[in-house]
Amino acid sequence: MNVSGLKKVRMTGPDAAHVIDRTTTRNVEKLMPGSAVYAAMLNERGMFIDDCVIYRLSVNSWLFVHGTGTGMEMMTTAAAGKNVSIIFDDDLHDISLQGPVAVDFMADHVPASAIWLISASFRPSCSAAR
Repeated sequence: MNVSGLKKVRMTGPDAAHVIDRTTTRNVEKLMPGSAVYAAMLNERGMFIDDCVIYRLSVNSWLFVHGTGTGMEMMTTAAAGKNVSIIFDDDLHDISLQGPVAVDFMADHVPASAIWLISASFRPSCSAAR
């Protein structure tokens, strides 16, 4: 399934985790570099506005993928006055490949250098971030 329509946001800086914690239901400090986690985004009244997948690329570098809700606006508001850079990345495209043979299919059809982000979502530390 082509999920390129999802919004991809890159966040970097020492306050990036704080911004993500303020806008999602996850404590991302528990997320190890190279891991990913699914989360919900809530507005200031605690109402669901969007869901997202958060990838911790390195200590202060994140990729945040969400739907068409107001997540970007919430992140920008939470980032005000913080040491964080938020960049919308419309040049990153994704395909969601799911099922019991998805990993084997990818291994046979995609160069190993392109699989690092895919394999991050299958690491055991993903569930530890709950």
